[in-house]
Amino acid sequence: MDNMKSNPDFAAISSVLKENLDLSGSPVAVKIVTAPEQIPEGVPEVEETIRHCRMVSLAREGKVFYATDAKHQCGGGAWALGLRAKGETLKTGEHYYKLGKYESVSSSRRTMESVPNLPQETYATLYAPLEKAEFAPQASY
Repeated sequence: MDNMKSNPDFAAISSVLKENLDLSGSPVAVKIVTAPEQIPEGVPEVEETIRHCRMVSLAREGKVFYATDAKHQCGGGAWALGLRAKGETLKTGEHYYKLGKYESVSSSRRTMESVPNLPQETYATLYAPLEKAEFAPQASY
């Protein structure tokens, strides 16, 4: 389980979270991997090209999978996760402005300048319901 100092019972943790937070789905474990060999054996690549948000939903519904850059549909999400470089329209603010998310290009640009992002070193993102995670999650949703 990824050199963890202890061996947490993710199924028990998931059960406590579901009960105490009245969750309808599973908490989701996410891990950033920088090389193919860090993906646990038997974990499949997600079949379709979708957004990170949808990937979290699929894991919440019980699916375990990984996604490389090619499977991430959202450029902003892929950039923030360290899968790809920030595209020109993200840098200028045009992308989210044209989607109607901001009232001006400059407000969109300022937001994108302040969005935290990982270095462009990510090979893939791993997703699993917490109770099925065979890896130490770096984030949970």
